[in-house]
Amino acid sequence: MYAAYRLNETFAVLRLKVLSLLLALFIGMMGLATAGHAGSVREPDIAALREVIDSQIEAFHEDGAEAACAFVSPKIKALFSTPEVFMARVKQGYEPVYRAETYTFEEVSVVDGK
Repeated sequence: MYAAYRLNETFAVLRLKVLSLLLALFIGMMGLATAGHAGSVREPDIAALREVIDSQIEAFHEDGAEAACAFVSPKIKALFSTPEVFMARVKQGYEPVYRAETYTFEEVSVVDGK
């Protein structure tokens, strides 16, 4: 019983780490898009953000572990021994991201300079 609980706890922690990764990626890309722009985000930067997100979701759909892992920060990569392990965690804990059927991009805006 304890081993099963510990295993579930481990997966819960990994799910949080993967979610943190995805959020960090998005926030980081937002930071790049807004760097040097006082109150607006340029269209080319918005297009780049969307391309990164589209590419990672496409990699998930194609089960492309290497491609999907290419968007992961070095700190997050260090948590997983291989891209395949990263992909397994995403499959296991983030089905809506792993197999997103639809998603939309909303307006990008600068808030408090970020």
